[in-house]
Amino acid sequence: MAHLTEAVELAAGLDDDWLTGMANLNLGAVHSRHAGRHELALDHYATALALAEKNGRPRMISSTLCFAAEAHLALGRPAEATELLRRAAELAREAEDLPLRAAGLSQLAATEHVQGDLRSAVDTHHEALSSLTGHTSTWLEMGVRIRLGSTYAAAGRHAEACQEFRTALALPGAGDHPREYGLARDALSRSAAHPS
Repeated sequence: MAHLTEAVELAAGLDDDWLTGMANLNLGAVHSRHAGRHELALDHYATALALAEKNGRPRMISSTLCFAAEAHLALGRPAEATELLRRAAELAREAEDLPLRAAGLSQLAATEHVQGDLRSAVDTHHEALSSLTGHTSTWLEMGVRIRLGSTYAAAGRHAEACQEFRTALALPGAGDHPREYGLARDALSRSAAHPS
């Protein structure tokens, strides 16, 4: 936190918009993900977003919107998160950044799930999966499949949920991602306990 705060101050003094934006984005992520200070994170994300928009950087705008949406969701504001994620996914599409589009769509699907729209969540997860390529990181694909499996399970579609969790566990290098591997393994155990 101290190093990122110093980086924000130094970057602002250098008049480097990209560096200032990245430092604010990273500082916001630490505040939100590790300290639970989501409102403070949103302030940093707003600074990063303004700089990205000023310089017309669609990838940076999209990434920042995804981070901000996560903070809004943590604050119990799914409608705000949904709006940001739709914009983020569209910007990623325009930038032809398929992994970023898949991540944004999967996050959007998770937000739809939280709001109880499981049908839309399943459709959006499938759209995210269709954005994946052979070069997509295992970590990203595992995350998409775990969230899709969780939505299937919430909808009572346990056989489909199990299939997604098994696929996530079978991806090359899945064991290199212990957090996701554990989530998929545990979710598979829970879903497998339900009759199809």
